[in-house]
Amino acid sequence: MKLTDKEISALLDKSAEVRYKYSIKRIADADCLWTIISSNGSYCLIAGNWCQMFPIWPFKEYAEIYLGGKSIGFDVVSIDLNKFEREMIDIICDNNFQIAVFPVSDDDPGKIVNLDTFVKDLSVELENY
Repeated sequence: MKLTDKEISALLDKSAEVRYKYSIKRIADADCLWTIISSNGSYCLIAGNWCQMFPIWPFKEYAEIYLGGKSIGFDVVSIDLNKFEREMIDIICDNNFQIAVFPVSDDDPGKIVNLDTFVKDLSVELENY
């Protein structure tokens, strides 16, 4: 799906809750999500005051916007939902990471949810497909 500049701009101004609901729908629709890896291949995390967060986005463009000028040494990668289930769930659980859904800046980490909430909400949405 190709995003328009208008859609991108409009969504960046929405609340974390609106971006979360949008993300759940789009991730279910595309059967994948996007995140950031470093040049050495490790997944990037966002540090919060009380936790480490695994950031995800529904589209590559939003992750690239989040990176902004910090894109040197980082890549935006897609993770299909099967790989997320096989590999990422264990990493997130084992490290007690929260999930930052659709962060837009260092000051706005998106909606922060635990893995159970994310999986439950995504499962409900996947039932519609």
